[in-house]
Amino acid sequence: MVCKTAMVCKAALDRQRQKKRGGPADNGSDRVMVCLSSRGPNPHRLLRKAARLADRFNAPWYAVYVRTPRESVERIDAATQRQVSDSLALAQQLGGIAMPFTGPTVAAAVAGFVAEYRITHLVMGRSQRPWYRRLFRHAALDAVLAGVPGVDVTLVDVR
Repeated sequence: MVCKTAMVCKAALDRQRQKKRGGPADNGSDRVMVCLSSRGPNPHRLLRKAARLADRFNAPWYAVYVRTPRESVERIDAATQRQVSDSLALAQQLGGIAMPFTGPTVAAAVAGFVAEYRITHLVMGRSQRPWYRRLFRHAALDAVLAGVPGVDVTLVDVR
């Protein structure tokens, strides 16, 4: 197996182990996913929370940056790209598997990742926007929650 990066190798090995076991028969194992945002105010706190949660469960954990068409490489600035890259590097240092994941919407990408990797715990940061700007953003959170039935979701205050 030839891998470009360590995080790709870990994910490939994880999938290979799943195939050897015969697929999702591994119901007893927990898996933690943390969603990273390009605009998150404190991704380090979010990553540390996910790492502690995964450590308590003795579970593998994934730091996933969801790249939507609105956040393509051409559309976000260099400072934002650097912040995302630094966050993914920190996730690896903390023992997680850092993965960028592409999808048409955040909710669809999260649901796809949860299904593919059989995630049991999802960690997300709570929005820091003023209440009047959050009125319509609750629909996005509701879409994520609807797309991941049976998954425990933890919202973290990342101030």
